[in-house]
Amino acid sequence: MPKTALREVLESLNPFKKKKARPSTVDSDALSIGGEAVTLYRRGTAAGVSLGGALVDRRDEINDQAIAKHYDEARRLLDSYREDIEASIAVKEDAALYVDAPGMTDEEREHARMLRLSIAEDIDAMKLDEAADEVDQLSAVCARAQMREDLGLDRAADILRGEINADLPEEATPQEMKEVETLRGLALKAMDGDLTAAKIEQARKLAKPMHDAIEAIERRLEVTAADPAVLYDRLKLRVDDVVNYPPEYQSSVIRAAVRAVDEARGRVETRLDAFAKAAKGDARDKAAKSATEAVGVLRQKIAATAPSLRAHDDEVRKYFASLKRMTPQIQVADTLPEDDGSGGDTDWKAERQAYDASRQRVVKLQDGGKFREANVELANCARLMKALLDKRREAIDNDIGGAGDDDQARQVVEDLKAEGLLEILTAKQQLALVKKMPPDSDDNLDARAAVFGNPALDEDFVKAEQKVLKDVIKMLRGNDGKDATPESIKAKQEWAENEKHWAAWAGKDPKQPKAKDISRLQAVCQKIAEQQFKELMKLAGLDPDNPPPKFPQPPVTVKLKKLKPTEFGETTPRFPAEITINSEHRMIGDFKEMMDTILHENTHAWQMMVIAQFRGTAPFTAQHQAKLKGPTALTAMKVQAELFSENLKSYSTDDGPYRHQPVEEQAWTFGGKSATALLVPPPKRSFDSGKGLKNKLWVVTSMSRTSQATVRLADRHGIYVDEWEGEEAGDKKLTLEGVPGVSSTQRLQVQDVIDEYTLLVDLDASGLLGRRIPKAEVEQEMAALARKQYKKKQLSELTAEQRKAVFKAVLEKKNWEAGGDKGQQTDEVRSTDEVEVERGRLVLDESVAKLS
Repeated sequence: MPKTALREVLESLNPFKKKKARPSTVDSDALSIGGEAVTLYRRGTAAGVSLGGALVDRRDEINDQAIAKHYDEARRLLDSYREDIEASIAVKEDAALYVDAPGMTDEEREHARMLRLSIAEDIDAMKLDEAADEVDQLSAVCARAQMREDLGLDRAADILRGEINADLPEEATPQEMKEVETLRGLALKAMDGDLTAAKIEQARKLAKPMHDAIEAIERRLEVTAADPAVLYDRLKLRVDDVVNYPPEYQSSVIRAAVRAVDEARGRVETRLDAFAKAAKGDARDKAAKSATEAVGVLRQKIAATAPSLRAHDDEVRKYFASLKRMTPQIQVADTLPEDDGSGGDTDWKAERQAYDASRQRVVKLQDGGKFREANVELANCARLMKALLDKRREAIDNDIGGAGDDDQARQVVEDLKAEGLLEILTAKQQLALVKKMPPDSDDNLDARAAVFGNPALDEDFVKAEQKVLKDVIKMLRGNDGKDATPESIKAKQEWAENEKHWAAWAGKDPKQPKAKDISRLQAVCQKIAEQQFKELMKLAGLDPDNPPPKFPQPPVTVKLKKLKPTEFGETTPRFPAEITINSEHRMIGDFKEMMDTILHENTHAWQMMVIAQFRGTAPFTAQHQAKLKGPTALTAMKVQAELFSENLKSYSTDDGPYRHQPVEEQAWTFGGKSATALLVPPPKRSFDSGKGLKNKLWVVTSMSRTSQATVRLADRHGIYVDEWEGEEAGDKKLTLEGVPGVSSTQRLQVQDVIDEYTLLVDLDASGLLGRRIPKAEVEQEMAALARKQYKKKQLSELTAEQRKAVFKAVLEKKNWEAGGDKGQQTDEVRSTDEVEVERGRLVLDESVAKLS
């Protein structure tokens, strides 16, 4: 509300303000309500919106008609500025959502402080557009700091490197390329050496001129391009990313931005249609200019929309990622009753009611597209849900404690299973329950398997393990920055060498059939296993440089030999352990898959050491045992070590309990996270989604034209044969974008993982458009064949009939086809083996249901 309007309202409330003599009763009432208006406005609270209603209530108390009309006028004025009041409240609430992250740099913290001061000043002056822009800036500052805190510096830096390595337009001049590469080099160099938050943010600043230079090239190409249709074609994927953003995830602001881009696209297509129909000469030139201008406007609309859409999309993804993690617990929390079935209240009634109220607020915000606010409330809901589940766990503690023998313990298991509560047991509760059911009978074994079939690693152990995981990654991947040590430089060189030659050493590189060297693979696996094992020893309170007397050296041995075709590897259930990797497995040439396998199996080897240490068997003494057992045990290992020991007493190979029993849960997560962090690039992202959120996409380099398509990707996909992020590869849903003839809404399943870059999917591509063969490639093949068949003649020296014969022979040899007569070289040539995927993208569809 402008200040002049405020004065207008106040004056209407106080009709006697300018008179020297004022009836005190009227003056006090008027000033009271006027002061109330100012106070509510200044605070920007929701009560300000209903001030008109408050005036109505006060008006009923006024009998004097002369005074009453001033109240009516005040109410009318407040109602007329209602939208301004609501907007100021919304901006203030938005600003309040962003708090300083723990990992903020001093510069970021000061920037955030100054933005908050400026936002408050602009709200006070009702400069709401300026305030909203500053809120977006505050959001970006806080989000970057929070991302570093959530993902860690290494991951945040990898994501930024991906942004810095943006593609240049193919038509850029050598000078433009040189300029961009120079700027790119400066930005990347800023992150050399030991990473810090300040280095990452400095690199981000240095990357801006590079992105500006790329945008300038794109603008130049727009001006100089002869065909506006070509310009539009370059923008199509970016346009689709905006206009196909799922409506169910749009806020009102995003909806307006999407509409603006869609309208700009409509104008482009209308003008392109006019351009296509225009005759030659001035009319066509005029139509080309008009269409080009429309493309320029469209590009500007996309550029203006992208930042806000990106920020909104980040909030949406954060929301659904959190919701996905919370869903199993939400399903349990929703079933917990408020009454005990006999007319009384449950012990957790108050917690259930608080959780329900928060849950309803989350749904309302989610359905309104207000995902930034929904994330704040979802975090509150998670806290209240934990309080509810903890209260229910207290009752479970009583049930477990009250079980006097294994019969009663098994009954507790059955009761919890019937109520769906086994999955909320903590690691400590699992341990207490299975210890009451020794593995000496089939009934007890079944009950133990039911308990262990639900993932539950001790919280203190998980926190400590995360630090070790980061150390393992840093040690194996190495570093060659300016602050790097000789050891880390050597580690990086070795890692790159192993990755480069792995397929050849495994005998899986057709270009190097004689390079197979299984002993080299074994040596690499042995070294990695020993390095990882040393880091893991620290978790158990052991010094790898000063191990216990008679500690086996090495504590783990790796061998490569032939196993069953479906087995990756296995580990002996004893210490010292022996790991066997299947040298004949079809994925042996996949570096990432094998690194995951060795890290997974080596985690099992470490678990065997922990169990031996917990039990106090050789080479461990009572002193070493005390680090894992008894009153002096390490907090991070006290529960987990004993849980591993109990799990080994009744280890299950059955499909149900196998995957989530303690020793497997830890090995799967540690191996998978390590290999992914070491080898899989940060995911590219697409806004576009017809059926759900998609936050991982890969550029398609080729696709077979077969009944089951083989898709080759530019980057490692990171999908495991057996499991990926808790699901098997076949459980993942994918879609193809930018491939002619394939609907972007068609869900695909992974049928097989061919290698780290290639997937087999359930798509019949046999009838799709074949890959267009560039004219230069056709002529190169023709020239080679001409020299061979016509006594080293050049292609230009052939007669028309000879050229026709050579062209036909090349088509047959390469399995290509021409659009018309196969003898006409001018026809468009396409492959019959590969699909046209010039702009193809394979997208992971991570659809998740909304909370309802």
